[in-house]
Amino acid sequence: MGADRQIGAGGLLALDPEDRSDTAIVADAAEMAENTGEAAPDITDPHDASFSRGDVNNDQAFDLSDPIGLLGFLYLGGPAPYCQDAADADDNGRLEMADSIAMLQSLFLGQGTLAAPYGERGFDSTPDELFCGN
Repeated sequence: MGADRQIGAGGLLALDPEDRSDTAIVADAAEMAENTGEAAPDITDPHDASFSRGDVNNDQAFDLSDPIGLLGFLYLGGPAPYCQDAADADDNGRLEMADSIAMLQSLFLGQGTLAAPYGERGFDSTPDELFCGN
C-alpha cells in the first residue's frame, strides 16, 4: 500500500483526500452496528466495486448500447452486465425492462436522471442483492 493508504485500528481505511481511486472506505463493523444497527460490508464485498449507473457494458460511456445490452441479457440470453448495480437504473434492486426504458428516456428524451452514482463512478449506498464483478 502507498504512503497515502493505511489500515487503521478497527478496520478503517484512511485515504488521501486527493486520491480519486476506486477504493471504498469501510468503517469498523462494530462502530457501524452501533450507529446504524447494520453490519459493515466486507471490503472485498462485490457491492464495494465502483460503477457508473447506466454503464451496463462498462465501456466508460452511457449510450444506446447500454439499454440494448440489458434487454439482450433479460430476454435473449445475452451476457450478464459486468455490474448488476450499473444496470439497475432506478436502484430498486431488480433488473427489469423498466431499467432499459429509464435509460432510453434519459438518453433520448432528457427525462429524469438515473439513480446515483450517475455521470461518474461511485458506490451503491442502497442495500440489495445486486452485485458487481463475476
